[in-house]
Amino acid sequence: MAKIRKPPTEPVEIVADNSPTEPIEIEIDETTETTPVEIEIRTAEPTPTAAEVPTEEESPVKKGLDAIKRAEELQRDLAEANRRAEEAQRLAREREQELHRERGDRADAEYNSILTAIAAEQASLEQAEAAYTAAATNGDWATASKAQVAMARASARIDRLEDNKVAFDGKREEAKRAPVRPNDFETQIAALPQEAKTWLRGHQDFWTDPAKNRQLSSAYAYIVNIKRIPEYSKEFFDQLETELGLRAVPAAPASPEPRRSMPVTAPVSRDVPTPSGQRTNARITLTPEERDIARRSFTAADMTDEQKEKLYAMNKAKLLRMRANGQYRHTTEQTG
Repeated sequence: MAKIRKPPTEPVEIVADNSPTEPIEIEIDETTETTPVEIEIRTAEPTPTAAEVPTEEESPVKKGLDAIKRAEELQRDLAEANRRAEEAQRLAREREQELHRERGDRADAEYNSILTAIAAEQASLEQAEAAYTAAATNGDWATASKAQVAMARASARIDRLEDNKVAFDGKREEAKRAPVRPNDFETQIAALPQEAKTWLRGHQDFWTDPAKNRQLSSAYAYIVNIKRIPEYSKEFFDQLETELGLRAVPAAPASPEPRRSMPVTAPVSRDVPTPSGQRTNARITLTPEERDIARRSFTAADMTDEQKEKLYAMNKAKLLRMRANGQYRHTTEQTG
C-alpha cells in the first residue's frame, strides 16, 4: 500500500500591498509656472446603470413633445374662448338692435295713431260746423245747438291729440340729438352670472376695450381649462386679477446661498467652470483608483508617491479646465 508523503515546507515571501484605499484631496496652485507632464489616459466609457438611463417618462424628447401638445391645447382653448366671447357679443348686439327696432316700431305706430285720430276729429269738427250753419240758416235752433255741442267736443279732443303729438315730436328730436348706444353695457352682460356682472361693473374697460377684452378671454380660458379652477369662484377672481396684472404677484422666498465648501472625501465634479482669475488655488480629489494609476504612470525613480499623485492631479485639473472651455476633444474608447 502506497504512502502519502507531505511535501517539505518552504518559506513563503509575503509582499505588502501598498495600493491606496482612500481618496485624497490635493491643493493645487494654479498660478505656478511648472508645466505638468502631458499624459493621455484612455479609459472605457462607463456603462450607464439603470438609474442613469432616462426612462420614457424622463426622456427630454417626450417632455418636449408633451410641452408642444400642451401649448397646442392651450391655443385651441384660447381660440374657443375668444370665439364664444365674440359670439356672445354678436348675439347681444343683435338683441339690442331688435329691441331698438321694436321700440321704434311701437313709437311709430302710436304716433301714426295720433295723426289718424287728429284727422278723424278734424273731419268731425268740420261736419259739425256745416250742420250748425245749415240749422242756423233754417232757424232750426235745436239742431244748431246739438251741432254746437259736437263742435266743442271735437275741438277739445283735437287739442288733447295735438298735445300728444307735440310731446312725441319733442322725444324724437331729443333722440336724434342723443348719442347712439347700440351696445349698451348692461344689456350685453345681462345673461352672465351675478358674480361676473359684479366684477365687470368694476372693470368695464375689460369688456368695452377690444384689446383688454381679448386679454380677459385668454386669462379666463387659462384659469378654467388649464388650472382647472371653478369659474366665478373667489379663487377664480383672485387668479384672474393676478393674470390681468390687477394685483401684485407674491414674491418668491429667496433661496439660500449655496455652500462653497466641499467635503474632503467628496469627489470633485467633472463640470469645472471657466476660471475667473479671482481664485488662485483649486482642490482636486483623487479616488483610490486614480491614486493607483498616478503611481503606476510615472516611472521616475526620484519621484515619491506623493509627487506622482500631485502631478497627476495637476494634469487632471488642466484637463477639466480645457473641457469646460470647449478646448478638449474626447478621445475615450468604449469597450465591451
